[in-house]
Amino acid sequence: LYVYLFILMFADGFIQPLLYGMCDSLQPAVGYNWGARQFSRVRAIERRCYTASAVVSLASAALVALFPEQITRLFVAEPPPEVLEMSAGALRIFAVTYITRWYSFATQSYMLAVEKAVPASLISVSTALLFPVALVAVLWPLGLTGIWLNFPLTSLLAGRDGARRDEKTAPGPQEAGRVPAGGIKIRRADVPPGGFIFAACR
Repeated sequence: LYVYLFILMFADGFIQPLLYGMCDSLQPAVGYNWGARQFSRVRAIERRCYTASAVVSLASAALVALFPEQITRLFVAEPPPEVLEMSAGALRIFAVTYITRWYSFATQSYMLAVEKAVPASLISVSTALLFPVALVAVLWPLGLTGIWLNFPLTSLLAGRDGARRDEKTAPGPQEAGRVPAGGIKIRRADVPPGGFIFAACR
């Protein structure tokens, strides 16, 4: 509990705001260009969003995995040897979280920007509640190791969920010619296969 509350959560508190800030700050630009049917600009913005998020996330994963003892001492001045050993192991497992965590953050932000609030909310609730609770039950026999593994597995499931929802929420043929509130028609030809997220990442 000590390692979880005072080390893992504090370390995450430095990285998570960076991802949120980068992704959410681009929502107005994405929403504006989506409404104006400037889909090439949407792809360009999202490509940069996903790239920057991936770079920050992977760099954070490497930093946490390579320097777990130094990170522990940032939050605990003189940790007992057993706490230092436990914290180092927990941080190395926790670092794997950031290999995939950036994807769900960027996907959720993109969907909010293009008025897909329901899928974005489902990703958020699944990441914060549904996946962690389900994994606690599955990983219970592993004890503390199960708690540390909960983070990277939740991140992996959230990324997969985000990819699936992007494919499902791309405008389909039934939306061709539909005029939304802003008065802009959405044509299927304007939407690349697999949705904008996959196109942005190519």
